[in-house]
Parts: sequence; structure tokens; C-alpha cells
Amino acid sequence: MKRTLSNAAVRARTAFALTLALALSACTRDASQPSAVRTERLALEARVLPAALRVGENQLLLTLHDASGLPLPGAHVEAAVRMHAMGAMPAMGGAATVTELGDGRYQADFALEMGGTWQVEITAHAPGGEMLRAEGSLAVGTEGVRLALAGAGTPANSDAPADTDAPASPNAPAATANEASPAAFSFPAERLQKIGVRTTRAELRPLARTVRATARVAFDESALVDVSPKVSGWIESLAVAAPGDPVTRGQTLFTLYSPELYAAQLEYQQALASRERAAASARPERADALLRAAARRLALLGIAESEIAALAQRSEPFEALPIRAPASGVVTEKNVVLGAAVNAGERLLRIAPAERVWLEA
Repeated sequence: MKRTLSNAAVRARTAFALTLALALSACTRDASQPSAVRTERLALEARVLPAALRVGENQLLLTLHDASGLPLPGAHVEAAVRMHAMGAMPAMGGAATVTELGDGRYQADFALEMGGTWQVEITAHAPGGEMLRAEGSLAVGTEGVRLALAGAGTPANSDAPADTDAPASPNAPAATANEASPAAFSFPAERLQKIGVRTTRAELRPLARTVRATARVAFDESALVDVSPKVSGWIESLAVAAPGDPVTRGQTLFTLYSPELYAAQLEYQQALASRERAAASARPERADALLRAAARRLALLGIAESEIAALAQRSEPFEALPIRAPASGVVTEKNVVLGAAVNAGERLLRIAPAERVWLEA
């Protein structure tokens, strides 16, 4: 017995088909870019809806094709989305509810209970007996799903040679959807989940960070200058009252009485007298070397050229000679008092130049 559909039934079926097509088209527009894998006989394309996954209800939109690129309806498709147990946290997720939408399209509904990276497993059994298994990962807040074949087969981004005898079809899934750079690398999704790695789309934006810290102003350690006498003696006068006093280069810091300095001054004055007597002789230059040696000795003992020049105008040595600042700055250490006996090489003062300082934070 043959049955004919009424015009009303035909119109109802047509309206239902149009409604389903429009719904599928809207879902495709809001879904992510596809991730595709294939074997010699099957090809699977997967998208997620919404494109950027969220905590709560989500969908996997799957499209299955045969080797020629034609849609493959009637397949048995299984999908699961899981998160492995970590520490005291139990495993979550499980099998998704898969519904066939027609024309080789399948929809897997699943829920994500928390943020993070989740593992995806998809198995498709074609009516002819062929099977395709894919594994991958997806993350809350990140767009799309990344798939790769599990077991035998050639993934879409494989370098294995393709079957050149198979005719190209305009309906075949794009093999470039899952391609990667030759320099790309990947880590197992379980490892990324354990160490808390999150991924997001790269974007151009200004990066600025303000750091507030307690700091201490300190003198430049590389520029410190010590004042140490080169002879032993006694402090006759002292111009530095306390640490923190500013000084300028060439300023008198203290005067020092030293028998060694007194003897060196006498030697210099005697050399001057010898040069004067030699000037009236047949060999006037014979005392020059002795005078230069005596002046050099005073300079090496720390006596300034101005004091040596003043000594040449005197008939007697100075009882105490001034010791001048070798650099301008601030006195940071003072280890001497008026009348103190000091030894050669003893650090009496330390000067820190103030042109540049350090900030220790």
C-alpha cells in the first residue's frame, strides 16, 4: 500500500528542514575555527561553540567525511571531555551526549565544571567499518580545540605523502586548519594542566609596572678616598669636626708634626744652600740633582707643591705641615682627634665624593 503525504505535511517537513539549516548555519558562524584530522578513509573536522569556551554548557560541532570528501551520515560517534585528578581534587567530566544532525554533522554537548585545560577524546565508527580516533585539548577562556590522531592514521598537519590518486573534492575539509610552523613544539595537555599553564591570544598593548620600595641613599663605594699620613707624628691642628662635614679638594684637613718631615725639610733647605754656593763655582749645575732629590722626597711624603715653594723662601723648616684633602666631598669617617699620635698608613679620614650617589632599594 502506497501512502502519499498531504500538502500540509510536505510544507511542515520543508519548514523543519529550513529551520534546521538556519540553526546549523548560525552555530557555525558563532563557533571557533575548525581543527581537522584524517586517516586514509575518514576525515574529521571539529569546532567548539561558543568559540571561547566557558564554565558551564558548551558544544563540540563535528563533521565527518569519507575519503572522497563527501559527508558521512549514520556514523557512531562518541566524545568525552575530562580533567584528570590532581592531588585532593577528583577527576571531572566524562562522556558527552552526541546527537546526529544530518549531512555528516554531529553535535556533542558537554559541561565544564571549572577553568583550566581539559582533555578531549573523539571516536567515530563509519557504517562501512572504518574508525577514526582523535585526542586533543581545550581550555576555558581560550578559543577552539586542538586535535591530533590517536593511533594509526595521518593527521592533517602530517608530512607523510598524500594519496595523489584520490580526486580532490570542494567539500573536503581544509587540511590547513591544524597546520603548525616547522619550529612549533607542544607539551602533553596533562603536563600543562598540572603546572597551571594558561594560553590566550597574543595582542598588542602597553605594559607598565610600578614598583615601590624602601631605599637608602648611599655613597658610591667605588669613589671613596682615604686620608692616611705617610709618616708618623702628632696632630697639631684639626679642621674636621665630625663625620658629615663637607670638604673641598686642596683644603687643609689637619697639620702634622713629624720628626721625619722636619728632617726632610732641613735636607731640602741644605740642598738649596748648596745650589747657591755652586752657582759661583766653575760647575754651577753640580747641586741641581741633590735639590731635585730633596724636593722629590718631600712630595712623596705628601707635602704639596705650595708648601715646598713656601719652604724655599724660609730660613727654617715648618714645625707642622698641612695635610690637604685629595678630593671634594663629605667626610664619612673620622678616626682622629686633636693632639693624637698617628702612625704611617693609619686611616684618619674617609671622604666620599658627592657628585654621584647610590640608591639601595
